[in-house]
Amino acid sequence: MVFNVKLALGVRPPTISLCDIIIPMKVAIATDSLVRPGGADELLKALLKAYPKADIFTSVYNANRYSYLKKNNVHTSFIQGLPFRKILYRHYTPLSPIAFEQFDFSGYDLVLSISAGCAKGVITGPQTFHLGIICTPPRYQWGGISNTRASRSRSIIKSVTPVMDFYLRVWDLEASKRPNELVSISNFVSRKVKKVYRRESHVVHPGVDLSFWNEGVGTMPDGERDENKYGTNFYLVVSRLYDYKRIDLAVEACNRLNRRLIVVGEGPDAKYLKSLAGPNVTFLGYCSTQEKKSLMSRARAFLFPGVEDFGLTPVESMACGTPVIAYNKGGVAETVIDKETGVFFDRQTVESLCDTIRDFETMDFDRKDLTGRAREFSENLFLEKIKNLVNEGINKISEN
Repeated sequence: MVFNVKLALGVRPPTISLCDIIIPMKVAIATDSLVRPGGADELLKALLKAYPKADIFTSVYNANRYSYLKKNNVHTSFIQGLPFRKILYRHYTPLSPIAFEQFDFSGYDLVLSISAGCAKGVITGPQTFHLGIICTPPRYQWGGISNTRASRSRSIIKSVTPVMDFYLRVWDLEASKRPNELVSISNFVSRKVKKVYRRESHVVHPGVDLSFWNEGVGTMPDGERDENKYGTNFYLVVSRLYDYKRIDLAVEACNRLNRRLIVVGEGPDAKYLKSLAGPNVTFLGYCSTQEKKSLMSRARAFLFPGVEDFGLTPVESMACGTPVIAYNKGGVAETVIDKETGVFFDRQTVESLCDTIRDFETMDFDRKDLTGRAREFSENLFLEKIKNLVNEGINKISEN
């Protein structure tokens, strides 16, 4: 009615360009699994700050551990309906290619995949921009890592692994071609991506939310464990308990040196690690973020004995003002500065770690150096780089 009156009076309505109309993007995030929180899940939490209404696609989902996803639509694969999925989900890996290929992404403008497995293999249409964030090429195919040390079925698994790995390697190579662009979470991963997939990738380091980690020493919420019970004279491990993480080195080194060690995390290697542990080693299992922060803020040092593709927990430790003792390989070599924000050991042995702990105990570290280094790996910087890549990619598609 108003529009017609204006025409009658000879008043031209304002010209509206399509560029002036903001149409919200429809965004999906694919991730391998959501069972035990780890580094990939921290990437998911960060991406949801940039794309809070994104739909989530994953093979299997334990809702009890991911309360922050209540406002998102979480789509699971047929693996969610298989028996004992919370325990056997790793053994369902050969089914993951089928699971991820069956998801429907028609109508989505943007798909972000977070992958150390099959999530990058989702199938998208030509008008959808797919940015694949590679945590690592699958370790069980390309790194010779099976994580079967604590499995009762390890002899059966080892007998069928060569056949399964051949099939999965062929599929993985094809799947690596599906994202429009690849992001590697470290230079260490970028080199692996170039060697395995023959593709270049953008290196974008993950980051911590420093507004949280630097708000003083963490405290434990009411009803949780008494923080005074552990004091400050202890070493700390925070990790999913898989054999390739080499938590056994930390346990045996602290046994030998009679140092207090607290281990936070769950996983299939827990029973084996507990069998190694002396009375000075405490396993806390799953801990809340606030409790983890409390322990990191008060630990003598954070132990990181495995080879990780990035390693977010050492950065979190530095953000809390706690130095890191780490094996000098993998992504941690890109974040920790030797003898300034931590100490490296060069041989992945108990003896080398023991020697390094003794050396560490003669050193002093400046909290400002630690928190300052962590600021170089902020969540905001990570998201800024990801959003720039997304905008560039979507513009290229719209121009074609």
